[in-house]
Amino acid sequence: MINPFDYFYYKIYTAWYWLCGGGHPILFQHKFVVWAVYGMNILTISTLIAIAGKSLSDVFIESSLFFLLVIILVFYRPKREKKIVEKYSRESRKSFGIGNAIVVFYVIITIISFIWVTKHYRGV
Repeated sequence: MINPFDYFYYKIYTAWYWLCGGGHPILFQHKFVVWAVYGMNILTISTLIAIAGKSLSDVFIESSLFFLLVIILVFYRPKREKKIVEKYSRESRKSFGIGNAIVVFYVIITIISFIWVTKHYRGV
């Protein structure tokens, strides 16, 4: 069974691994990318809720993003990170390509929706 959060983390990890020229990703850079994408999702959803007329304080948004960062840094510690990489590194070539396409599509949709929502956000 594929855990979508772990799989997304694995894909970001392997992309960062490739960008580092085959070396281990430096510090928490790949974790920051995961946090940024999840953070954009939280901001997009909370802004849509605010546009729909529901009240949502900025404190909730900021604390949610901070909490999410802490969870990612704690949950994806090096020992767990190694297990995730080992689990998904045995995927077939076809599955690897499909997984990459899904993750790229997810990141593009996340960025586009975030830009659209923030562009149309008028101080709600």
